[in-house]
Amino acid sequence: MAVHGYVRTSKPPRKRSRHASSSSPLGIESQRAAILQAYPDAVLHVDEFRSGRRATRPALRAMIDNLERGDLVVVVRLDRLARSMRLAMALEHEVEDVRGARIVSLAGEGTSPDGKPDPYAVFVRRVHQAAAELQVAQAARTTREALAVRRGNGYAATGSPPWGYRLEAGKLVPDTAEQKALELARAWVARCAAPPAPADLARVLAKAGATNRKGRPIGRDTASRILRQLEQVDTNTTPQRRAD
Repeated sequence: MAVHGYVRTSKPPRKRSRHASSSSPLGIESQRAAILQAYPDAVLHVDEFRSGRRATRPALRAMIDNLERGDLVVVVRLDRLARSMRLAMALEHEVEDVRGARIVSLAGEGTSPDGKPDPYAVFVRRVHQAAAELQVAQAARTTREALAVRRGNGYAATGSPPWGYRLEAGKLVPDTAEQKALELARAWVARCAAPPAPADLARVLAKAGATNRKGRPIGRDTASRILRQLEQVDTNTTPQRRAD
């Protein structure tokens, strides 16, 4: 019987503060140490920066292809294998039913030390798999909603402040040069008989000497962003209110 330890992270490690007390329990080294402590002879398979919602992971695929009947697949938590119910069940079928190996979670999520789950253990495993999928789905929805709010109030999804403002210590403060360009754009839009075109606004602002945040003449993309922001300010709220 061979023991295969599977290790996965989905994101690069964050820079640790000098006051940080310990590394993440789901970091590469922490997972390695936990598996080797429980199974010193385990062969480790590592996928770095790979999503648990996708099956296209080189180390995972290589490990499964080399499994033999009676082998153990050890993870610190079941969500290291998969973070969607459908994928978790597909991998479980391939590992246990097709290859004849067994999955062991060091967190005790529905598996016994020898990897032989009983009916209750299978139920517990499903609960943990569903919880992992729910966590991912909730995080994705929260992100989408937050970005929608930002876009609706003139913010870029990347976190850039709205035109006319800059960030200082995490707060929005007016930028004098951009405010002048913004007022010029607002006045020009008010005089337009037809719907304003970004290219035309870009020419007006460039002629006035306005520049983008890289110090170059304002182009069509920046002009388009300014027009969208002005439209939102007129129909919704203002960046000033957001900044307070």
